[in-house]
Amino acid sequence: MRSIAAAILCVCVFAATGWSQTPDTILINGKILTGDAQFSIREALSIHNGRILAVGTTADIRKTAGPATRVIDLQRRTVIPGLIDSHQHAIRAGLTFTSEVNWVGVSSLGEGLDRIRQASAAMKPGSWLIVANQSSDSLVMFSIDPQTGRLHANGQSFQIGTPSCVRFLPLH
Repeated sequence: MRSIAAAILCVCVFAATGWSQTPDTILINGKILTGDAQFSIREALSIHNGRILAVGTTADIRKTAGPATRVIDLQRRTVIPGLIDSHQHAIRAGLTFTSEVNWVGVSSLGEGLDRIRQASAAMKPGSWLIVANQSSDSLVMFSIDPQTGRLHANGQSFQIGTPSCVRFLPLH
């Protein structure tokens, strides 16, 4: 019985320490999307050492602020804690960096087709040739003759293997 009481006392002491921390920053007057099971929305958020301490009403969170707490008025803007979208396509780029024809910096269709031609000359027949288009400006209609392996684009034609397949990844 004593060990249970001691365990409960320890939990209460550690919990009270967490509750009594003064936040470094509070965000008030906003829409805080919590992502909890109810997908609740709160007005304010407190942060200490890069971790969220509490969410609640602006009035409640203001009460936790100390004299050195940074107060950010969100003016009804939305906050989604924990969402980091660097949008770099890093996994795809890491998996295909050495095997794709990248059109970054291509200034003309001719230059893009030259890159495809050079890459296809170095590939084994039947290999996939991946072309990553970086903008809608470089999107071009291509066709491949499956019998001969010739690529046709905007009136130009060249051999890309016997046969090969070109996979175009339209990136934005």
